[in-house]
Amino acid sequence: MKSTRVAIALLFASALVAGCGGASPDGGREGAAASGPAAGPAAAAAGDGERARELEWDDLLAPEYRDDPLQFPEMQPEHGALGEAAPAAPQLVFGGPNPELQGRFVRLPGFVVPLGLDERGRVKEFLFAPYAGACIHVPAPPPAQIVHVTPAAPIETRLFEPYWIVGRMELVESATALATTSYRMRGAAVLPYR
Repeated sequence: MKSTRVAIALLFASALVAGCGGASPDGGREGAAASGPAAGPAAAAAGDGERARELEWDDLLAPEYRDDPLQFPEMQPEHGALGEAAPAAPQLVFGGPNPELQGRFVRLPGFVVPLGLDERGRVKEFLFAPYAGACIHVPAPPPAQIVHVTPAAPIETRLFEPYWIVGRMELVESATALATTSYRMRGAAVLPYR
């Protein structure tokens, strides 16, 4: 258990140091062709042959919030006089989840933020977010823009690499040490973004 905590601390420390460098969100849809990674065996197993509906992050917002001008304002780290010792920025709060996604079999591109590791250092629980590279001094996305994921099996990931998650979306609010989420996906397939 202690080694898991140390590994998680090291992962977050490296993310925070690299994150303050200002990596930008991946807004493109390259590699999202119908024959892309979610068409593989992992996705078929997760959906019992059902084809996953490909989502964009705006699809996670309730329709009445999709044209919100506050959505992902340009954000820069705010370190102030305390530098890296400054307190974490509060999570953004706007918009609401899309009730039409409850129980839908979907695939979504984004970035893994590890929450828990197994004894071999593989990620067994994570938050899935629309952008990578944010240090704690940049607000986390709003709850309706984060998915709390438990993969079908622990995964090896690389920080700041994009992935697809494929599985059934649930509208379940979850509070973690890093952020509150409006969505959950259990037993998800996690595939490289190509």
